[in-house]
Formats: sequence, C-alpha cells, structure tokens
Amino acid sequence: MSQHTYWQKIGFLPPRAGTGISNISLNAAANWFAVSFVPDADRIVSAVNFVFRALTGSLGANDVSCTIYSDSGINTPNAAISAASTTVTPSLTTGNLGLLVKWTGFSQAVLGGTMYWAVLKNLNGSPAANFPNWRFTLNGTVSEQNRDFIPANTVNSGGVWTLQTIGAGGWRVDYADGASDGAPFLLISFPSTGLEVFGTREAGMHFTLPPDVSLRVRGIAISPSKVGAPPGQIRFRLYNDTTLLGTTFSCPVGRVPVNPASGGDLFNLWFPAPIVVPAGAIVRGTVATTTGGDASNYYQAIPAQISNDAVSKSMLPFAYTGGIKFTYFNGSSWSENDTLIPHMALILDNDAEFNAPWSRRPGGIMGGLQ
Repeated sequence: MSQHTYWQKIGFLPPRAGTGISNISLNAAANWFAVSFVPDADRIVSAVNFVFRALTGSLGANDVSCTIYSDSGINTPNAAISAASTTVTPSLTTGNLGLLVKWTGFSQAVLGGTMYWAVLKNLNGSPAANFPNWRFTLNGTVSEQNRDFIPANTVNSGGVWTLQTIGAGGWRVDYADGASDGAPFLLISFPSTGLEVFGTREAGMHFTLPPDVSLRVRGIAISPSKVGAPPGQIRFRLYNDTTLLGTTFSCPVGRVPVNPASGGDLFNLWFPAPIVVPAGAIVRGTVATTTGGDASNYYQAIPAQISNDAVSKSMLPFAYTGGIKFTYFNGSSWSENDTLIPHMALILDNDAEFNAPWSRRPGGIMGGLQ
C-alpha cells in the first residue's frame, strides 16, 4: 500500500472552500477595478464578463467601459492595449443584479503564458451618484495559480494598485475560437434551506465518467461544515448512480468546523478498501451522517454557484459527459442542480489509480488530477 502523501484527486477541489464575497464600487472617475488572466495559448479576446453586484443611481448604455491592459511585470495593470468597449449585455440596470454581464466588441490578440488585465471604469458624468458595484469571491476559492484571477483596484486612475486576494472568482474571458478562461462563479456559499444532511439525507457531487475510464477510489476529499450540534458522526459515501459502492470511516462531530474558513477546511476520509468505479459510471460522492439530526442540527457540503449559462457550464470538469453537478438525496429520491458545484473530489488509489486507459484529461475549472 502506498503512503498517504501524494494522493491523486479528481473532481472540483480548489485549495480553500471558505465562503464570502467582497465588492468594489466604481463611485469616482479615478476608481477602477481590474482582474488578471493568463491565456493558456495565443488567442484573441472577444468578450469579458463580470458579476454585476449592485447599482446606485442609474447608468446609461455606455457609462462603464472595459479595456484590456498589459501587465507591469509586478502583477499590476500597466497600459491599455485594446480600445475600450462600452457595449455591455445585459444592461447595467437593477433587474440584472447578480448576473454575469458581458462586454463585447474586442478583437485583441494575447499571448499564451502572458499576464493581462481586464479593467473596468465608470464614465458617468456624476460617478459619485451613479455607480456599479462588482463582486468577487474570497479565500482562494477557485484557483491555485498565483498569477490567475487576481482582483485589483485603484483609487487614483492606476497610479497605485491594491491587490485584493489571489485565486478569486466572478468573471470570465471569452476568446474568438470559442474557448473561455476565468472563474464565472457568482458566490461561494452555504447551501440553501432544503439541502441539509441529517438522518438519511445526503448531499454532494454528481458526474459521469467517460466510457473508457475506470477508477480505483481510496477515499473522498471535501470541505464540509456543520450547523448546530449534529448527534451523528460525519461520513462520506460513493455510489454508481443510486447503487451504494462504499462508505468511508466516520469522523467525530467535534472535528467538523462551523465555518470552513476558520480552519480544518479539507477532510480526507478513507474507505476500508479501494473501490473500483466502472467506466461510464454515474458517480455520486456524498456527505452523510451515521445517525439522527434535524433541520437545525446537520452537516452540509459547500458549493460554488456558477453563472447559469451554457458557456460557463462548459468550463466545468467532465463537461463533455454532462459536467459536475450538486446532488441531493432527500430521504426518498435524488435530484441534481447544475448551477451548484460542490467542493469535493475522489481520492484515487496510489497503487493503481485507473483500471483502464483514459483517452482524455478531465479539464475545465479546477478539473483533472489535483
């Protein structure tokens, strides 16, 4: 048996699953907001998307611009390399709050492996009274790359930039060849009421393996939390669709944090022996409990909420077989939600991760092997 040091994981598992959002207001002409991106190949930027958080006053059709900037060499925007786009859809009105909005009209060539920035500015004549608010997620929730997806802001028209956090989400860059980059998450949050884990209820991830990939699974990794005082211990379970394949060893309730950002984020729980998941299987990995609980005392799986559009969903791991989704068992039946992505991955057996050759790498946002 290999040591438990460098297990390979497959699923959606960012480095942290801490919840929270932060916001930047463009309430002055000198206040700009930017996010970095590093293309994986030479491409042409066609559109840039940001999560539209809030609105004070009102904005005209051409009041907020987006411009592509080069990097300074010290992880801050340097100089504009594209014309500014003010063509945004949907419009920046209160009816579109919380959505991913898109600036189009770009045809900007960018080089693979090179850092660039998308910079937003408020062009309204009275920015203190009419301004948008942009949202980004916190705590390194969606990227391990130390140069990708860095939000930054300036209050003096680019004289000094302040980096907010590394590995955040809330935007997407679209390229002319149909590829996309970024992390189009609206927020990282605790589940809505109705997705609690207690009694026989379970919650977790759902995806379909390619027809030529069979896995040997040793455990499940997840960032869970608890509410109240669950009477049972937490445990994880693995299914082939609705057929139970195995249950991990359980973990005492005292080790499960109330807030994942407060410590003990990542839980690795092990199966008594490796489990073979057949090629083409409908995989469910879930959080469960050994006994009891109720709607006030329960466990939960922490999901990311992704923008509800086809392009964003196509960026998820296993998108070519339907994508990773949030799955929930309410005690009698299973259901899935393709706009919630749980922070969870299967831990593969180091002695033999795959039972058969695989023809393609599970990719996308935090996809593939970790």
